[in-house]
Amino acid sequence: MSYFLALPVLFLVMMLQMVVVNKMSLLYGYADIMLLVLIIYGLHPKAKHAFFWAVVAGLMFGLISKLSFFVPLLIFFFIVWGASVIKKRIWQMPILAYLFLVIAATFLYQFGSLLALKFSGSLLPVEESINLIIIPSVLLNLIFAIPVYYIFNDFLDVMFSEKKI
Repeated sequence: MSYFLALPVLFLVMMLQMVVVNKMSLLYGYADIMLLVLIIYGLHPKAKHAFFWAVVAGLMFGLISKLSFFVPLLIFFFIVWGASVIKKRIWQMPILAYLFLVIAATFLYQFGSLLALKFSGSLLPVEESINLIIIPSVLLNLIFAIPVYYIFNDFLDVMFSEKKI
């Protein structure tokens, strides 16, 4: 079931991010709803195909991003891997693990993007990038983290429910 829902759900999340969330920026930072959804899916106890979701999200984001094609794919894969490792270790407090992963994943994604842009010849100063892009992005992801967690976690609970008639 989760294989069939990966493409439409991630497409809707990507459209929501491109149309609505990117308009709400802080300095030059922006919230990344796709990242938050992947972390929630990776931490959900019944989610078994999180790596497939990471590959689909990475491919979708790689097609629309100005980054190299493999950068979002690789970073999303590592983020879902980290979520699966934390899910096995810290299962008593999923919201705390989620908030930790939001901060760590945002730093990983933003630094990976900055590194990829540096290798492609961009003249972004590192200190200004940290102050104007990375720190505001972490703050915006933390602001969006709780509402997205409750909405998407409820969606996953319904998706994985096994009601028999």
